[in-house]
Amino acid sequence: MNPISVRLPSKNQITVPKTVRNVIGVVENDSLSFVFEDGRVYIEKSKIQTFTHR
Repeated sequence: MNPISVRLPSKNQITVPKTVRNVIGVVENDSLSFVFEDGRVYIEKSKIQTFTHR
């Protein structure tokens, strides 16, 4: 699969492309986890349905 790029707008929010949502199996109101590893960030479906915002 080719890389997918999105633009980061002024509000610093992104829309997760439909292809990505389908691949990781998320739907509306699911939670996502951001995993930091070796200078990269991975997005995956959260195992626990919580929302943490800093």
